Amino acid sequence: MNKVAGYYNDYFHIGRGYGNLLAYGVFDQDPTGSTKLLKRGQVLNGSTSVQAVNVGSITEQVTHSWYNDSTNNLPPATGNTVPMYPKSAGYSWMKAPRYSNVAYEAGPLARMWVNGDYRRGISVMDRHVARAQEALKVANALQTWVNQLTNGPVYNAYITPATATAYGLTEAPRGAIGHWLRIANGSIANYQVITPTCWNASPRDTAGALGPLEKALIGVPVSDLTQPMEVLRVIHSFDPCLACAVHVMRPGKQAKIFTVGGPQ
Repeated sequence: MNKVAGYYNDYFHIGRGYGNLLAYGVFDQDPTGSTKLLKRGQVLNGSTSVQAVNVGSITEQVTHSWYNDSTNNLPPATGNTVPMYPKSAGYSWMKAPRYSNVAYEAGPLARMWVNGDYRRGISVMDRHVARAQEALKVANALQTWVNQLTNGPVYNAYITPATATAYGLTEAPRGAIGHWLRIANGSIANYQVITPTCWNASPRDTAGALGPLEKALIGVPVSDLTQPMEVLRVIHSFDPCLACAVHVMRPGKQAKIFTVGGPQ
């Protein structure tokens, strides 16, 4: 990793974005889950002051998504997914998750920053370095966890309630992931998920603010407009999983050509 960082040293100054970082925490260290290997928290603009996460501050905006505007800015617990395509303002099948109406980045860098393990900076290379250091941190912890394994039940019988609401917040490799669920008459009546890629690659929100990945691309120097590798390097640093979005293919349609650079 040091050799890569040395070769691409300029990428410590490229692709910062907003610097807002969100982590739900993961790997319980005690039966209650009050202590985690990687803590829960959120920071604004690269601050070293970590704030608590209030799940009630999370909403999903759809002004620039191909969903009906009647579902705009709803908390995921009461959210709804009503496709609306075409839509003049829309350009993505992803919604725009926001925390207190602000765009946040999720991922290994967010986790390590919130945990206090990595504070060098926020950039393309910082995301990669933090990812490598986190992998080592988890691998070292695994050596302890393996020695703690004991024989015993691995499943507890569970009775589905007639009515209930619940949510679960944890971390996937790509970042913060949340599930919201409502049960009615013993069956799932409503379910919403916000994936890490939806946080990172979201479109603009109702106020017109760019998503985190979009923001990170602003000002990226491109040496060859016909082969914008610098753009791909910024995108890859977020490790996006666009299978988390819905893709539409139209057989027989010609490919769209996008030009990098030119008038904004």
